[in-house]
Amino acid sequence: MRTVVQKWFGDVRRCATLLVALALLKGVVFVGLVGFGVTKPFIGANAEEIVFPIAERIVKEHRFNGADSRPDSKMGPAYPFLIAVLEALKIPAIPVVVSLLQMTADAVTSLCLLWFGVLLSNVIAGGIAGFVWSLYPPAVAISTWITQETIFTALLMGSLVIVIATLSVGKPTARLSLAAGALMGLATLFRATPLLIPAVLLPAWIAKRKFADALVFVAAMLIFIIPWTIRNLVVLQDRIAVATGTGSVFVLGSDDDQVHSPEKKEPFFKAASAEGARNGIFKPKPEYESAVDKWLFRLGLMRYRQRLQRRPLSFLKLLVLKSLRLWYANDSVTLRTQLALALCSLPVVPLGLWRVWRWRKTNQVFFLVIGGVLVYFIGMHIVLLPMVRYVIPIYPLLILASSHWLCDALSLSFSRESRLGRSTPSLAEGAAIG
Repeated sequence: MRTVVQKWFGDVRRCATLLVALALLKGVVFVGLVGFGVTKPFIGANAEEIVFPIAERIVKEHRFNGADSRPDSKMGPAYPFLIAVLEALKIPAIPVVVSLLQMTADAVTSLCLLWFGVLLSNVIAGGIAGFVWSLYPPAVAISTWITQETIFTALLMGSLVIVIATLSVGKPTARLSLAAGALMGLATLFRATPLLIPAVLLPAWIAKRKFADALVFVAAMLIFIIPWTIRNLVVLQDRIAVATGTGSVFVLGSDDDQVHSPEKKEPFFKAASAEGARNGIFKPKPEYESAVDKWLFRLGLMRYRQRLQRRPLSFLKLLVLKSLRLWYANDSVTLRTQLALALCSLPVVPLGLWRVWRWRKTNQVFFLVIGGVLVYFIGMHIVLLPMVRYVIPIYPLLILASSHWLCDALSLSFSRESRLGRSTPSLAEGAAIG
């Protein structure tokens, strides 16, 4: 068994070929299942009520949204534009085509994990991580949803692996930093979560004295984001960097029940709004989305202040609940689904977090970059609304770390240096290892 693993996952080209072939097989199987009526792409409320209407508006009216459709500012622009392009080209069976594109994005994520393994001096760990991600049930399932998470994850992983590559060499790496920043900027247009990522990466840049790389990264990221910010200011007369929506999930996350299901959200918001009005917090008029977002955020703060006054000890229970729900909560809130998600998370999350923590002694670059990104995503969604869908983009990093732990436990390291985790190789050294 060990020989087989080392043969397939220890060779970069062979492993890359395996991952690409696996992606093609997944696509063929999915198309076959759709053809026989066994399954179909999942079109949820967000896709039906926001994504497809925006895409149709782009094609027919040549605009994303306007004063008549301000609530659509909750959606980042990139995903609806992608679907609009497919509609403009009159591509048949668009949900199926989008799912196939997302499976391709999953293949890109798997290849990035393989590259992470090269930079980690443990190709086998990267190969195993890529293989696991290709078959990881939540990732496979969400690739068939009409939602931006899968493509966002691929762009995020592509940017981070390039960042680590730039930190692993001593010579100037402006071009790589430019590419990393561009990918992160594009990822931000799919989902606004990475807006503060440069602050998270700053300790790594400082530790490696890569100040020029930091400036290039931020500049490239802003080149993608600022035009959309200006567009929102000109067209909507509203200060929206990428998208709104933080306030709504902040309010939802303030509740003990952690409201997720769509049918419960409307009555919850009505009750929170009425309570806010009684406390002098009124919905703004006119209803500009940035102002509405701030109003919702104030409602959330009001609810937390009331909790602090009435039930201060409940904060500990709420923190534990939100920390756990991060790894199994979902929109459907069915016990069966949540149990399945929890079982998928159990072998990945604890081991992954433990290995990342161990990297602080053995691999500073990986600890600072990956550890910082994990803390950023986890902290943000514990404060807001914990849900697996929101943290799916960091699961590849957790799978990589847990795969690295597994390789050490089974003595499957590529080399003595990688077993001891002594250092991250340079990009040239990584290529030589491959």
